[in-house]
Amino acid sequence: RCLAPGTDIEKFNPRLKNRSLWEDFDVPPDSFIALYVGRITAEKNFDFLVDVWKRLQTAKKDDDRDLRLVVVGEGNTDLKRRAAEIPGVHLLGPQGGRRLSAIYASSDMVLFPSVTETLGQVGLEAGASAVPVVVADRGGQVMYVDDGHTGFILSTEDSKAWVDSILKLSRDETLRQNMGDQARA
Repeated sequence: RCLAPGTDIEKFNPRLKNRSLWEDFDVPPDSFIALYVGRITAEKNFDFLVDVWKRLQTAKKDDDRDLRLVVVGEGNTDLKRRAAEIPGVHLLGPQGGRRLSAIYASSDMVLFPSVTETLGQVGLEAGASAVPVVVADRGGQVMYVDDGHTGFILSTEDSKAWVDSILKLSRDETLRQNMGDQARA
């Protein structure tokens, strides 16, 4: 017998979307929100995400949407400090319950660079919330992301590909919406 991975699709649901919740965290609600949920540690490859966000600052164009990285979780003080120094990064600390579900549903994409996961529940919660996810190409999360359809599976050896995927989804609302709908389905 095989127990398929899953998540509660009522708890994580696009109907919980509420962009005004970003005002509680001093995040402009009309920004493009890339979400990271998890421990802020080297094991979760958070340092790679910090590097990607730094590179994004020089790759984006003047006419791009305002891009924000929202980080939910607790962890390494040095990594949090490094992230906080980058423009557009918001550290929310631990969140849970209905508020966490609303944060997922109110985001535009989820970034999950960990290469050590056996499952990677974060990606399932994003999909249930109709939010596309960008994941590392190693770990359990590759079994439920349909590359190019529900998100992107990318190498953590290629930060440019991560930057490009963030920009692609921020610039193409139809693609982002279609990927989110397919992930939810």
